[in-house]
Amino acid sequence: MPAPPRRRPLDALALVRLHEQRTLDALRNLVTRLLAQAMPGASVATLVDDGEGADWAVELALGPDCPLRNQTRVPRDAWQAPGLDRIEMTFRGMPIGEVQILGATGGDDEGASHDAPWLRGFVDHYAAALAKLKLDAASTATVDHYCAGLQAFQEGVVLFREQDPEVTSARFLQLAATLLHAHHATLLAFDRIGDPGSNLRADQILGVPETLAAELLAERGGTWVLDRIASVPEVHCPGDETFPRWSEDSTGRAVVNMITCPLVYHGVKAGLAVFFNVDPGDSNLALKLSTLRGLGELGAALLHRIQLEGEAIYAKGLETQIAIAASIQSRLLPSLAPSNPHWQCAWSSEPSQSIGGDYLDLLDGPCDSVLAILADVSGHGINSALLAASTRAHYRALAPFACPCDALARLNEEILQEVGSTGMFATAVAVSLAADGRAARISSAGHNPTLILRAATKTVEQIDANGPPLGFVPGIDYENSDVALAPGDVLLLYSDGITEATDAADDMFGEERLIECLRAAADHDARTILDAVLGAMDQFIGSPRSRNDDVSIAVFKVVE
Repeated sequence: MPAPPRRRPLDALALVRLHEQRTLDALRNLVTRLLAQAMPGASVATLVDDGEGADWAVELALGPDCPLRNQTRVPRDAWQAPGLDRIEMTFRGMPIGEVQILGATGGDDEGASHDAPWLRGFVDHYAAALAKLKLDAASTATVDHYCAGLQAFQEGVVLFREQDPEVTSARFLQLAATLLHAHHATLLAFDRIGDPGSNLRADQILGVPETLAAELLAERGGTWVLDRIASVPEVHCPGDETFPRWSEDSTGRAVVNMITCPLVYHGVKAGLAVFFNVDPGDSNLALKLSTLRGLGELGAALLHRIQLEGEAIYAKGLETQIAIAASIQSRLLPSLAPSNPHWQCAWSSEPSQSIGGDYLDLLDGPCDSVLAILADVSGHGINSALLAASTRAHYRALAPFACPCDALARLNEEILQEVGSTGMFATAVAVSLAADGRAARISSAGHNPTLILRAATKTVEQIDANGPPLGFVPGIDYENSDVALAPGDVLLLYSDGITEATDAADDMFGEERLIECLRAAADHDARTILDAVLGAMDQFIGSPRSRNDDVSIAVFKVVE
C-alpha cells in the first residue's frame, strides 16, 4: 500500500504570496494549491460573514468530502461531520468568518495537529489577504460611483450651455439613466416649471411606450406623480403601496421595479424622472439614490432654465451643482485624528475654487502606527477632483498593507492607467509614524520637501522627494527615508499652495518664511502651529480670499 501523501507545512514565503494576489479568484486559486501541498486529501471550506443576513458566504470550498459550493450562501453550521475542525478568521481583532477543515491530520508528525502554529499563521494571513481584497473591491466600487457622480454633474453643468430645449431634457434623462444603468425611463414635466397646478406631460421617453408614460400620469387620478414629486428618490416594487396599479393589459405588467426621482430645485418643482427595471442586486444602489437626489436638483434647474431662457438661472444652476460636488469632496477629509496618544495631529485642506485637487488623509495603521498622505493633483476643478478621489480610494486600500514607498509605487501604476495621455499627474508624500512616536518613515513622489523641526535645537531638516510625481513614468521604485524623532519634534507636510502663495508684488511666501513660522510656533501644540502657518501666509498675501491655489497642510508633533 502506498504511503499517504506527506504534508509540507507552509513557510513564510508562501504566506507572503497570499498578500500579492490582485483578485479574489487569484487568491482562491493560490489557497487551493497551498492547502493541497500542506494538507493533501483534506476538505476545506471558508465561510465569510458579509453582513448580508444570517447566512454566510462560501468563499472557498474544496476537497472530496466538502458538501458546500463556492459563491453560495449557507448557514454557518451547514457542514456537519465527525472530526470537522473550525478555525475562526479575524482581521484586526474583528471576526470575519471561519475556516472549516475535515481531515487535517497529515502523514507526518510535524505540524499534524489542526492547531499547529503554521496553520494558525496561515489562517491569519489568509484572513488579512481576503479582507484586503474585499475592502479594495468595496473602495473601488465606491470611488467608481463617486467619480461617475462627479462626471455626471460635470456633464450636466455643460447642458446649461445647450440652447435646444429638446436636446437638453433628452440628454439629462440619458445622463441620469446611465448613472443607474437603466435602459428604460421617462421624464414627466409641468407645462409651467414651478407651477404644480399646471398640466403634467411626458417631456421625454426612453425605451418605453408612450402609453406607459400616459398611464403614470393618470395613475390614481393624477395624484401618484404629484406625491412622488413631493417625496425623495426611492425604489418601488410590486406589492408596495406606492407601486402603480397596472391594468391587466398594461405594458406596465413587465415592470419589475421603478425608481422615481423628483425634479425639485430650490423649492421649484419641475417634474419627475422615472426609471424602470433597475438591477435590484446593485450594492451601490443606496449611494446612487443619494447622488440621484443631486441630479434631480440639476434636472429641475435645467428645465427651469429652458422655460425662463435667462442667464441668471443658468448661473444659479451652475453654482448649485458645483456646491453639491464641493460638499461631496469636503466629506472625504478625515474628521477624527488617529487614536495614537503619542502624536498630536492637526490638518487643513481648502480648495482655491469650489472643488480642488489636493488629497489629504490620516489613518490608524497596523500595530497602532499612524499613516498619512498629502497629494497634489495637477490642475484645478472637477478633473483634478476626480483624480484626487481615485487616489484616495487606491491609497486607503494599499496603505495598511504596504510601506510608504511601496504604496507610492502602486499608486503610480494605478494613476498612469487612469490619466492616459491627458498629461495629468500628482505629487504625493506618504508617511508612516511609529506607534511609540520615536520614528517616521517617509517617501515622496515629486512633492515639496517634508520639514522636520528638532525641538532640542530648533533646527529644521528637509526630506526631499526620492522619485518623480505619480503618473509620469511606469515601473518607478521609490525609497523610504527613516527618521528618528524625540519628544517635541514636529513633522510638517504641505502643498505648494502655501510656499507658492504670492503677494501683490508677485513675491512668493516661500520655504524660508514657512520654516521661520515653524520655528516660532514650535513650542505650541500641533493645531497652534498649523494656525500660525496659515495665518502668516494669509497675512503675507493679504487675505484668505487671495489664495490662487489649493492649500493643504498637516502637522504631527511627538507628545512628550
